[in-house]
Amino acid sequence: MEIVCTSFNMQSTLVATGSMDHTAKLWVVETGEECSTLSGHTAEIVSVCFNTAGDLLVTGSFDHDSRLWDVRTGQCVHVLSGHRGEVSSSIFNHAGSLVLSGSIDTTARLWDVRSGRCLSVKTGHTDEVLDVAFDAAGSNFVSASADGTAR
Repeated sequence: MEIVCTSFNMQSTLVATGSMDHTAKLWVVETGEECSTLSGHTAEIVSVCFNTAGDLLVTGSFDHDSRLWDVRTGQCVHVLSGHRGEVSSSIFNHAGSLVLSGSIDTTARLWDVRSGRCLSVKTGHTDEVLDVAFDAAGSNFVSASADGTAR
């Protein structure tokens, strides 16, 4: 199984990995033991990110969806569906109230964590969105595209 992406939680007690077998796994840093397998995506997972509190994980997948997971239970809380192409990046803002996802469909989408609802779709790129990021306050964000621009 090829591991594609990884992330520490803010407390540095857990590591998440995303892989080609369509699963994300949570690992205990101190022991190196797997503590959870998160199943539900139907394609490789290419992005994993913990929220600041460390109780939620967002995964982005080539199945066009991002998923929010409860770290304690390993259960999927919301499926963030709407992209028309593979998700390349999914991240939380610092407050943990928003998720931003970027996609091969040339868009970035802003999601409400509590409801799982898409709040806005950002267009303007002419090629795939490869990465997304929030500023420290979590009120502004940027997307990087294969079209040679950041917006």
